Amino acid sequence: MAFTELDWEEKVTKEEILAMKLGKELDAQLAKLLGKLVYKNREGRWLIRTGSRSLDRAPLPYSTDISAAWPIAVKMGLGL
Repeated sequence: MAFTELDWEEKVTKEEILAMKLGKELDAQLAKLLGKLVYKNREGRWLIRTGSRSLDRAPLPYSTDISAAWPIAVKMGLGL
């Protein structure tokens, strides 16, 4: 199975993340911010590498679910 590693090698700023549109690409960027190894498979789906391709999974919906997003808010200094 062919895959492409997530292109963003440089650090993404808080402002850049906050300016992105909600959706799967933002979820992939946010997963990378949490230290996950993210790639896009040949079908165009963003996945997190788990060590076994059969177990790789889509990133959590960080951009649309507050419970998934909370660790990111804390990491970015946006938590209470």
